[in-house]
Amino acid sequence: MKNLSIILLVSLAFLVSCGLSSDYELAMNPPANTDTAYDIFPEEIDGKEMKLNKPSYGGMEGMYGDQQSIYVARLSSKEEAMAFFKTNLLPGFKEKANNFSATVNGQFYAKASGNSQQLFGWVNQNFAFVIKGADKNQLNQIVEKFDFISPK
Repeated sequence: MKNLSIILLVSLAFLVSCGLSSDYELAMNPPANTDTAYDIFPEEIDGKEMKLNKPSYGGMEGMYGDQQSIYVARLSSKEEAMAFFKTNLLPGFKEKANNFSATVNGQFYAKASGNSQQLFGWVNQNFAFVIKGADKNQLNQIVEKFDFISPK
């Protein structure tokens, strides 16, 4: 009976962890440390041209109309990028009704939705990224154009 309980517990843990992988492929090469904003951000998404914004906490944000954006911050190390994400970006995810963040298979990512907004963020080497859209379709439009994430 004890062995059956252990097998059931291990099976349940396996099933739960299988659903934790990211919605997107994140194991892409990040931008080169010498890339400029114009090398990193797509010129347009869904016919909307990029307008560059510099948030007060650092990094750069490419705005595509009122509802879609890509945020990128270049830090000096992966550890610094993780700390930056958790301090400056993750609180915006936690404000949403539905939110999740974790390191799964060595990859940190966060996702959230609420108030007609979808967010997806991740850390890749020394870069922190966040994409935003009004819905999943708008996120997928960004994923199709942004070189540092792809559909699974």
